[in-house]
Amino acid sequence: MSNLSKTVSDIEDSLNKAYAYFEVWWALDHTGIKNHHAAMNELDYVDFFHTTITAHYQCMFTSLSKIFDRAEDLSGIKKLKFLLNEAGQGDLVKHLENNLKIHEPVIKAVKGIRDQSIAHKKGAKNVRQIYSENGVTPNQIRDLIHELINIMITISNKINFSWSLYATNRFENATLNLLQKLEHNTYEPYLRQ
Repeated sequence: MSNLSKTVSDIEDSLNKAYAYFEVWWALDHTGIKNHHAAMNELDYVDFFHTTITAHYQCMFTSLSKIFDRAEDLSGIKKLKFLLNEAGQGDLVKHLENNLKIHEPVIKAVKGIRDQSIAHKKGAKNVRQIYSENGVTPNQIRDLIHELINIMITISNKINFSWSLYATNRFENATLNLLQKLEHNTYEPYLRQ
C-alpha cells in the first residue's frame, strides 16, 4: 500500500468513526431525550445513557481532530495534501482547500475543544468557558463531516482508491430502534396488568 493510499485509508477510518459517533450522540442527546426520555431514564440503564452520550461526543471530536492533525508524519489533511502534490494531483489539493475553506471556523473550534477539554484539561478555564469560546453547532459539525465525505470520495475516485464510507443514517436509526425497544420493554409489563 502506498503512502497516499495509507493516508486516505486512515482518514477514511477517522471519518467513518466521527460520522458514527456523531449519529449516535445526536440520536441520544437530541431525538432520544425528546422522544424516549422515560426509557433513557429507566433506573436499570440511566447511567449507561449518561456516560455513552458523553463518550460518543468526545470520540466524535477526537476522530475529527485526527483528520486535521498538524504534524506531517500523521495521517491527516496536511499529509494528504503533501502526498497529492507529490503525486501530481494538485487539482485535488485545490479542490480540498476550496471546499474546506468555508468550514475553517468549525475546524478551528473542533481542534480547540479537543485540545482544551478532551485530550487535555485547560487549567485556567472550565468546560463551559472552553465550549463558549469554541462555539460550534451540531449542524456545523454535520456539514463538516458531509463535506469531508464528499471531498474524500472525490479524491478516492481520482486515485482509484476503494472507498467504504457509511454515508447513511444507519447509526442514528440503530440507536433510535434500540430506544424504541427499550421503551416498549419498559411499558409492556404495565400494559399486561
